[in-house]
Amino acid sequence: MKRHLQKNSINLVVVRHGESEANKKGIISDKNVDHPLTAKGIFQAEKTAERLKNEKFDLIISSTRTRARRTAKIINQYHGLDIIERDDLIERDFGVIGGVAETKVLLMMQQQGFGWVDVPESEALADIDHRVAKVMDFLKSKHADKKILIATHADIVKSFHRVINGVSDEESILIKIENSEPHYFSA
Repeated sequence: MKRHLQKNSINLVVVRHGESEANKKGIISDKNVDHPLTAKGIFQAEKTAERLKNEKFDLIISSTRTRARRTAKIINQYHGLDIIERDDLIERDFGVIGGVAETKVLLMMQQQGFGWVDVPESEALADIDHRVAKVMDFLKSKHADKKILIATHADIVKSFHRVINGVSDEESILIKIENSEPHYFSA
């Protein structure tokens, strides 16, 4: 579906990477392990590439993680642009639940009394939002009036919803971010 994007703004299509090995295994990504895409993740990225092939992007930016870089590269097959990699687009540091099975995480949350917003030893949502705001400042100063594709991670997509659309922390946690799903923003 073609979107009418605003002039005099940054127009973004932010895509979560395709299914990773961590997603397939049902574990929370650990910032210290760079999980690659699965065969399904590659297929998802190819479907997204096909969906976005007629959109004209001026720039493609990716997280430095392999799964996001590979997703960006697959989408870029129809665009032929250089891909800029940024560390500030990497996934959230999940603290004590990084590398833990999702089923065990829910039990930990119940037993220890924390939720997705306040995971012990994790990166605070405000810190993630600061990283995304820094990316937005860079884009506004260097790439105003451009249409930009960003390949990143679920919690970073949620941060774009908070930073650009003013969604609360609690509301953003409830947003389901599917693998290789495009989210459109103008700021």
